[in-house]
Amino acid sequence: MDNDILLDSITMEIMKDPVISKLCGHSFSNDSIIVWLEKKETCPICNIKITINDLTPNYSLRDIIKHMEQQQQQQQQQQQQQQQQQQQSFQHQPDESSNNQINNLIDENNNNNNNNYNYNNNREKVIKEPKNKPYIIRELCQDDIQEAAILLEKSTREDIFMNFFFNNSPAHRITGGTWFCNKMLTYALKKARVWGCFELEPYGSTNNSNSNNNNNKQTISGVMIAQPPHEVNGVSIAEMFKVGMYMAPIILGVSVLSRILKSSDFAERIHQAEMKNHPHKHWYLNCIAIEHSYRRSQRGSDLIKHVLNLADSQNASIYTECDLEFTEFFKTHNFITSKFYQQHSNTQDAPHFYTMIRKAKK
Repeated sequence: MDNDILLDSITMEIMKDPVISKLCGHSFSNDSIIVWLEKKETCPICNIKITINDLTPNYSLRDIIKHMEQQQQQQQQQQQQQQQQQQQSFQHQPDESSNNQINNLIDENNNNNNNNYNYNNNREKVIKEPKNKPYIIRELCQDDIQEAAILLEKSTREDIFMNFFFNNSPAHRITGGTWFCNKMLTYALKKARVWGCFELEPYGSTNNSNSNNNNNKQTISGVMIAQPPHEVNGVSIAEMFKVGMYMAPIILGVSVLSRILKSSDFAERIHQAEMKNHPHKHWYLNCIAIEHSYRRSQRGSDLIKHVLNLADSQNASIYTECDLEFTEFFKTHNFITSKFYQQHSNTQDAPHFYTMIRKAKK
């Protein structure tokens, strides 16, 4: 299946009035393919001989693009309404009660700053307490997605793939990256297993009356995504559209989306080739990310144990890919380095990674 489902391969823009070739099944913008065929009567993708008479409207793609444009208009209207509401709120001066609330917030912020100082001084001691761990690990639910997306984007800014995706588009680095992580996590909830590491107390809290007010608050400090054996056959384009990924060309930009699609396709082809002749079924460990200040604090090891135990119970292997920096972490959990790959040998910033496999427990 062609992952560049919305992009015209001739113009590299979102298709307009898409048509499909009845002979090979490839789709293009109506105007661009007509201009192409006037010069060369072959498909721009597979080079088989086609003519204008072999083209027919692609109504499915037209409906998807129309729906995408409607979603964009609704998003723009919501943003305009929010801006109008903010402007109206600024026109009103705060009354005495508002001033009191502001003063209370300032006092609370000062208390939190003092708590942060005390927590940082004692944090090493907290991490070393194995019996009373200040965090729990559980599977994510829909309500956790946005916070997990923020954590995932922040903790993977130097990731080999994320850095390549957004390297030339710094304006999208945080907002676009968070949006992309949100959609990937939403998709993963449907097609994979997603675990989170939740801090039992907010970062910077201490055992006083202020922290008692936040007993129900759990901050996410780590995320892990793993596809079970029955879901390791690539990404479902239909499911990706259902979670809102059809907005990617507008929110991320065509160049960023193109790099994401090509790199994802490259990584998936490597994954399938590596595990094609593997004797056991396998889990695909897509990612494991820990907030920087919590790294080397046992949280990553406690996260990965969940998928290790599941794989062992199923007599299944585990496949993953990672940068050189993280190979030692996986080796401590009995992963073996398989091969080194680079997407483009002539491009310095192109994704390069090691594939690692943990064999099924005998």
